[in-house]
Amino acid sequence: MTVFKTRQKISVFGFLLLLMLSAVFFHGSAKPDAPLWRSDHHMHLASPELCRLVGDCLESNHPPAVYAADAVRELDRTHVAKGVILSCAYLYGLPSLHLKPDDVAKRTRTENEFTAAEVAKFPTRLMGFFSVNPLQNSALDEMRHWIGSRQLIGLKLHFVASAVDIRNPDHRRRVTKVISAAAAAHLPLVIHVGGGKFDAADAELFIRDVLPSAGASWVQIAHAGGGLPSIDENNLAVLRAFADHIVKTTRSRAKFFSIYPTCQHPMRLQQQQLQSPRRCEGLG
Repeated sequence: MTVFKTRQKISVFGFLLLLMLSAVFFHGSAKPDAPLWRSDHHMHLASPELCRLVGDCLESNHPPAVYAADAVRELDRTHVAKGVILSCAYLYGLPSLHLKPDDVAKRTRTENEFTAAEVAKFPTRLMGFFSVNPLQNSALDEMRHWIGSRQLIGLKLHFVASAVDIRNPDHRRRVTKVISAAAAAHLPLVIHVGGGKFDAADAELFIRDVLPSAGASWVQIAHAGGGLPSIDENNLAVLRAFADHIVKTTRSRAKFFSIYPTCQHPMRLQQQQLQSPRRCEGLG
């Protein structure tokens, strides 16, 4: 094994160890009757209309949907104090839905409004992030609408669902413009970059050309840089690229990274959203 490969493995596993130790530090001193976890920072709701188009929602609701009450019920069941709800409005940009830009803009606003209204029902337990498809011309207008919201305080981007090709210079320009606008408004961001063919080279492009546009804003990289469809070699290579960047760059250590696994099916909150410390997430 070369020294370079050894250093890569040390950086990845050292970073994972740091995360585990931080979890012990924050939660090890909790009182017996206190919640086991302080927060779940990656949860989803879904309106009946979104569920009708995308599917895989809670069938216990009629029509199928995922509401704030469902999220809080799961937080209670798994002894988690608070939850961060990430709007699924970006799903209206899925190419498979074949929606026109005006329709995407309208439905995106409606889904973000649904999320905000649901979060408002549990102000001491939930906070939310709005979402957009960064390739849509309406993305900046949607962001401006939510700046200053008390319910939706940050921005969620999902590259795979939004069909972002990080190797496409125009796509990088559009994404950078959206992230720069979010940073100017001091919004925290959650970005789902990986899944499928997204590999270490793509991660390097993101780190070099896109991530700097976040400025001083906090950035969470969802699912350890992986996602669905899962290709293990790619997911590990992407994680290694981020871990090495964190080790090399002092600034990034204070900026981003969150790591949780990705499960098989999207938006099945009741079974997959929270499962003790070995928790899974839906389509993130």
